[in-house]
Parts: sequence; structure tokens; C-alpha cells
Amino acid sequence: MDETLTKILDLQKQWTAKNTEAMKTRGVLVRRTLADQLRQHVAGLASALGVPLPT
Repeated sequence: MDETLTKILDLQKQWTAKNTEAMKTRGVLVRRTLADQLRQHVAGLASALGVPLPT
């Protein structure tokens, strides 16, 4: 997950409203890669935050 976040933040420096290759890559990392990684840890995250698991 650290590597994914590092890539996202590096690409954020190139942010533009245009659909450039960098923004397409960033979009995939945010919407798919990072989301999948967070889902793998949902129980631990919910417990650490003191919130119920999503249904």
C-alpha cells in the first residue's frame, strides 16, 4: 500500500483536468488498486477507527 500511495502522490504533482496518461494511471491507482488494498484490511481499519464493519 505504501508503494501505491507513493505513486499516487507523485502523479498528483502532475494533476490536470485533462485526461492525460498520468491522470489515467492515477485514476486506476485510486479507484482500483488502492481501493482493493483497503478492502483487504477493512476489518482491522474498522476496529482501529471504532466503527462498525460496512454491510
